[in-house]
Amino acid sequence: MQNLNWQYPTWYLIFCVLAGVAAAVFLYRKDVTFSDQPPVLRYLMATLRGIVVTVLSCLLLAPLLKLLQNRTEPPVIVIAQDQSASIRSALSKADSTAYMTALNDLSTKLSEKYEVHKIGFGEEVETVDNWVLDDQASDMGEFMTYLQEQYSGQNVGAVIVATDGAINRGRNPLYLTSGQKAPLSVIALGDTIRKTDLQVRDVFHNSIAYLGDKFAVQVDIAAMRLPGATSALEVRHIQDNQNILLERIPININTDSWFDTKEVIIEAKQSGVQRYRVQLLQVRNEVTYVNNVRDFFVEVIDGRLKVLLLANSPHPDLAVWRAALLAQRNYEVDTRMAADFSANDLKKYDLVVLHQLPSSKYLIQSVLDEINKQQIPKIFLTGYQTDLYAFNKAQTLLNIDYTGNRSPNEVTMIYNPGFNSFNTSDELRNKLGTFSPLLSPFGEYAASPSAQVLAYQKIGQVDTEFPLILMGEANDIRTCIIAGEGIWKWQLYDQLQNGSKEITHELLSQLCQYASTKSDKRKFRVNTPKKLFTELEDITFQAELYNDNYELINTPEVFLKIRNQEKQEFEYTFNTSGQSYILDIGRFPEGSYSFTATTELNGVRQTSDGKFVVQPVLLEAMSSTADHGLLRQLVAQQGGEFLYPNQMAQLAEKILADETIKPVLYSSTQTRPLIHLKWLCLILLAALSVEWFLRRYYGGY
Repeated sequence: MQNLNWQYPTWYLIFCVLAGVAAAVFLYRKDVTFSDQPPVLRYLMATLRGIVVTVLSCLLLAPLLKLLQNRTEPPVIVIAQDQSASIRSALSKADSTAYMTALNDLSTKLSEKYEVHKIGFGEEVETVDNWVLDDQASDMGEFMTYLQEQYSGQNVGAVIVATDGAINRGRNPLYLTSGQKAPLSVIALGDTIRKTDLQVRDVFHNSIAYLGDKFAVQVDIAAMRLPGATSALEVRHIQDNQNILLERIPININTDSWFDTKEVIIEAKQSGVQRYRVQLLQVRNEVTYVNNVRDFFVEVIDGRLKVLLLANSPHPDLAVWRAALLAQRNYEVDTRMAADFSANDLKKYDLVVLHQLPSSKYLIQSVLDEINKQQIPKIFLTGYQTDLYAFNKAQTLLNIDYTGNRSPNEVTMIYNPGFNSFNTSDELRNKLGTFSPLLSPFGEYAASPSAQVLAYQKIGQVDTEFPLILMGEANDIRTCIIAGEGIWKWQLYDQLQNGSKEITHELLSQLCQYASTKSDKRKFRVNTPKKLFTELEDITFQAELYNDNYELINTPEVFLKIRNQEKQEFEYTFNTSGQSYILDIGRFPEGSYSFTATTELNGVRQTSDGKFVVQPVLLEAMSSTADHGLLRQLVAQQGGEFLYPNQMAQLAEKILADETIKPVLYSSTQTRPLIHLKWLCLILLAALSVEWFLRRYYGGY
């Protein structure tokens, strides 16, 4: 339905008509060009001109065309099925077929009158054509959120959910609202009677261990309806198709509902990602044996970094450094004095921290020569005892022109916002300048152009460009310098102000990490965000390719080949992303995988290798008991029906007979200017064209 509305009074149309008449009269009343033609011709051309001028004048009044539209929205019936594996395991093959047939019949019957939407939820929520009961998790809370987001404001007549109530992931649906006024009915599946079962409830372990270390594994075990039964917990190392027994612990079950925790100590004998298995020997009449076994993975790192704290003399700064490094668990720390240290002892260390060395008493030239010879990264900590002349010769990052004055300056830190050698926390950057001052040697400071300055000196109230903490690299060996002593005061301040030592420890450990990390000079690098994935996670790769100037490029194609334990291969091609490459290969089944990425740069083949592991997810096997109590609470909260599968036909009849479920009529009004009508413009153009043709044809202008 269309209506024409005027933004000005309608009597203004009189002026529009008068304008049209005036134009026609003015143009044709005294025109003698057409005097020898029939009068009807002149009247026709005058009429066309008058109509065009009238309509154009009306359009200047900006009339609006209002269109009223009516739309009928049919009711929507949402049928959601829990697609987790626990639903399938609770039904026999015949019962499963009969149930799915009944559920599809319910959908078909309701679709004769309503619009039916079929939803599946488990690991994720999705619209489906057919339900498949094979998901390894059940997240009903996510389904409730989906209802609220996708069906808010829609004409939903009823929501039907078929589930056993065994929720093992996500939020409790009782604390979520569907956002619908429509009733939520539940088809209760599964069995609420506890089954005879022995299971590995949970396994707790470190994700990282160090080669040669021992680590603890805690195993939670539960048993239902098995009093008097015996079993054993076996711990095995799975490697290259070998199943090596590490330990067997007897299990004696003495109650109907039994729970126990066992601890096993495992020695990390091989580096890399190691696969272990805890397994309970089967007991007769268990409902399932799937939950008797649990695999877990530990990344074994090939040794800790060995750090030498070499000092001129005992100092409280050394204790702070030692505590900061040992807190990271990936460092071994030795503290030695220069007086009883030999250069021959350097072979076993990966990093050397030199506290107030070289000094006038201990120039340690032989030690410095050996450090350079073995290319060991180092950190210099200057102080009052440092021999600045020898210090300037021992490194190339910083030169201190001391001019003979031995009086130190008290300096606080000014963070350099342009620093980018490693990431620092917001808390560290914000609080760095509030720390207690260090005692820094007096003199003129000149940093190498290649040095990266983390913090500058603030002497009293004067901001300087003298570096206080800096770092750099020469001949692929990294060096750091803290030009001051008194770090122990940082830790005291940190403890008093923040209640911890984390900021101090963060700074010192990051300096050590930077110094000990070897520069990656590879032109082609491929990485995964982590080495351990679950079956429910998508696996992604990122690749970087550098030219001879070490500039990122992504013009050559990059290929990826993945191999599983059975030597099967899967091939992929990377996509470009910015200046690098990215690839999402989706989910992979449980197992260990190796990969090789290849590309070609300037005719030279480039490769990058790696490994990753996919862990199984056994959430559905942890509980075989339905939770109908939760479902009854949900029905009471949302207002609906609690039914069993044999009552689905009754539910269909009730919904079809419900007169409150009916279509909704929506009306909408659309307004637009009349001048936007293309057909009106075409008519005016046609009228003017006809008039112009007649005038020209009969001798007019």
